[in-house]
Amino acid sequence: GLALCKELVTRLNGVIGYESESGKGTCFWVRLPIEEQKQEQEQSKQDSVPFQGRPRILYVEDDKELATVVKLQLEPFDIAHVTTLSEAKNYVQRHSVDLILLDLFLPDGHGQSLWEEVHVAQPKLPIAVLSGYQIPSAMADQVAAVMTKGDVEDGVLKSTLLSLLSTPTQTAPGNQ
Repeated sequence: GLALCKELVTRLNGVIGYESESGKGTCFWVRLPIEEQKQEQEQSKQDSVPFQGRPRILYVEDDKELATVVKLQLEPFDIAHVTTLSEAKNYVQRHSVDLILLDLFLPDGHGQSLWEEVHVAQPKLPIAVLSGYQIPSAMADQVAAVMTKGDVEDGVLKSTLLSLLSTPTQTAPGNQ
């Protein structure tokens, strides 16, 4: 049954995953792209309504000190922190997230590979890059936001993420 579900979801350009808790069970979830007309209707509804609930952010960062500072600043959010690309890829396959905050230089590779995979599988999922280095221009034009690690201390990080989570088009100001 699950193989059939995965095949159908893949054919529909969607993503299937699961969340499991020992002793509680497993919850399967599916994300499917919506039709443009439905998206426009939803966008007009959402334009006046800010993000509601506690958004889940996947934070991919190998610098533990920086991760601690960022998580403290983003306490209202549900932050899942991983330190490698392989952990991030595994997390995205098994959990639903509202946004990915991505460092580029990680112990097991360049963050661009995660962006490429997620962009194909979930093109509407906003990815914000937080890096101390310049990012490739092709990637900068496609991600929802680009921030430097200096933006963490200036308060830009939290306001940018709030903006991304409340914007239906998921495009950061200045990256349109």
